[in-house]
Amino acid sequence: MQIITNSLKENDISFLSTQYRIKNIEQFLEKINRKKYKQPFAEMTDICGIRIICYFHKDVEEIIALLKNTFEIVEEIDKSRNEDPTKFGYRSKHLIVKVPKSWGNIPIFKDTKELKAEIQVRTILMHAWAEIEHKLAYKKQTHIPEHLRRKFSRLSAKLEEADEQFEELIYEIRKFKDELSSQKQLPLNTNLNLETLQAFFDFYMPHHVRDIKETRTFLDEALEKGIDLQELTTLFETGRKKGAFRETQNTQKETTDKILREK
Repeated sequence: MQIITNSLKENDISFLSTQYRIKNIEQFLEKINRKKYKQPFAEMTDICGIRIICYFHKDVEEIIALLKNTFEIVEEIDKSRNEDPTKFGYRSKHLIVKVPKSWGNIPIFKDTKELKAEIQVRTILMHAWAEIEHKLAYKKQTHIPEHLRRKFSRLSAKLEEADEQFEELIYEIRKFKDELSSQKQLPLNTNLNLETLQAFFDFYMPHHVRDIKETRTFLDEALEKGIDLQELTTLFETGRKKGAFRETQNTQKETTDKILREK
């Protein structure tokens, strides 16, 4: 699992958490008997299970692409492509994987080349529904009391719709950021918010270390003090003439604090 976590971080893919579980001996033996496995270590696909919980659908696709480039894929299962659109249950993507043959010479993977593992990738809302479903032990629509089925279907649909709307929101935010970055300078009557302030900082300090949390803190202080974009522009233009932006190793906050101190 550490390999997956490190790969996600190295590729700057946002995720909430990674979790794993390994079947205990009782579960292992029970499944061998139930499935009549002759070669359980080769036939069983979920001795080890890994779950990656991310924020948005776009993250799911990026994570799946990364996993395909990292492991040997045995099978891909897309739970979001249900034949029956009214089917009850959660939607996520599963991969059955094996370690690549190229890892065979690495001592720690030497005896695992035939083992398979299941990796699930879900958004937060997919995970929320799956956990609720698991808690209530309803695996099929026929398991639900008949007079409650409509309510469960509506709740499932609402979570799915929320997932889709979050994806649309992310797209709109990204589009708004692109429009801001394409402008040489923001109009002075632009309202300050997290995105416009970051675009302002990026314009004046393109090579400085950026930190969205620091931007958010400064935004709260600016709004509390009634500072608008016009006043900020005047301050930063004065700072530019004094050479405040030459020290590019500084963070945005350090340079901004320096300008405000010299106000």
